[in-house]
Amino acid sequence: MEKIINGTAYECYPLNTSQTFLYYTQLAYTDKVESLNIGMSMQFKGDLDFDVLADAVKDAYKRNEYSRICLTKEGETFLQYILPEDDRTPEIVDLSDMSEDEAYKTIDNWTRQPFNIWESKLNYIRFLKLPNGKSGYYINTYHLQMDAYSTQMFLYDILDLYLAKKGLAPEPKPMRSYVEALNKELQYNGSQRQIEDVMFWKNEIDNFNPIFTDYIRPSRLKEFREKTGNPELRAAGVYGVQSEGNVIKFSLTAEETKQITDFAEQNKVSVPCILMTGLRCALSSFNERESNISFRLMLNRRATLLEKRSGGTTVNFVNMRTDVPENTSFLDTVKNYAAYQNQIFKHSDLNYIKLLQLQAEKDKNPPLYVYEAIGFSYWSPMAHALPEDIKNNMDLVLYSNHASQQNLYISIFHRPQDNALEFCFEYLMVEKPEEDLKDLYAAMKKSMLMGSANGDVTLGEILDNLN
Repeated sequence: MEKIINGTAYECYPLNTSQTFLYYTQLAYTDKVESLNIGMSMQFKGDLDFDVLADAVKDAYKRNEYSRICLTKEGETFLQYILPEDDRTPEIVDLSDMSEDEAYKTIDNWTRQPFNIWESKLNYIRFLKLPNGKSGYYINTYHLQMDAYSTQMFLYDILDLYLAKKGLAPEPKPMRSYVEALNKELQYNGSQRQIEDVMFWKNEIDNFNPIFTDYIRPSRLKEFREKTGNPELRAAGVYGVQSEGNVIKFSLTAEETKQITDFAEQNKVSVPCILMTGLRCALSSFNERESNISFRLMLNRRATLLEKRSGGTTVNFVNMRTDVPENTSFLDTVKNYAAYQNQIFKHSDLNYIKLLQLQAEKDKNPPLYVYEAIGFSYWSPMAHALPEDIKNNMDLVLYSNHASQQNLYISIFHRPQDNALEFCFEYLMVEKPEEDLKDLYAAMKKSMLMGSANGDVTLGEILDNLN
């Protein structure tokens, strides 16, 4: 539909599955708009040519349609439209006289500043002069415009354009149309495939009896059983309007990461399935060796070149629920996760809100009671043939919006310079879970390293070493 906005006619489109889900969770689980902010920076040793970088940013806005998404309302209906251009020149912020910690906290604070999300630009970029002779650029964006994949892709596109302008790399390949990808996705609504997906998930929900497995000890499930007077309760009401959040970061070494990636390659399994098996072992050890483990898995839903190169937000959650006996080997558990992930990926376009509705219809639990305490995501490395001197001297830095929608959301990605795995634990501060989170990461790490050293080790043997 066409709508006049600030005196200009724009073609407006419905929100996609991911945007609808994300906005719903913002309303349901938090009182803070900034809970959907995404802040990232790319940092480099040495000085960037900010004049050339400014030209690269302008070209990136032209090439990436999704970077110009805006939101509007028509009555009770939320819509999106695309600005024809964005020719802003980023401001230069000099933080070079600060310590690295002070500079990080300053940038981190930018990420917690809320956007005006209606009929307004949904990102901004700042150029950075940083301590210890570094420089870089930072983006703060709103999740309904870009998910983490698209944000990272946009930062890399700026870098590719910058290097091409400096004569250090070839011109990057064209991006794809966000509107074209959106129109294809919107055809899913009311389709036969959507009907089949509802049937699939209804069957999954009807035939699996999950139980809440906590990352906090003792498990909060006991508290909610007492609160409700139901000793058989299997879900916990851990959500509320309290949304003050923080982030703890952990890192594997390059050598530890290589052990895991070599194991994945040798056994033809994926790294995220190894990570999920590590998380599964850690949660089991935290919950009296419970074999029935559930968490939310974030899926990217990008399979085609159009979907991968058009940006925007395509994330959706599905419930990753498995019940694996302790005599199962580590490798077989990884393969079980891979098989189940492949199965549910075929049905991952169904809005997660619908999954919550189907679960509520079955269980009749109180509102906001859940089985999954944790959300999990893995970011595949961006395939970029960067010059070695650039690759070895750059870093991708994540910041916190300090307003979490989830109790705990684990994002795992690879450092650009050495491929080592970084773990970002975004959590609600109300329970003060910091020590438990350190122990959870330690259990994940130990499980993955034990399993990737010997794929035949059983889950029981791993748990014996964790408890």
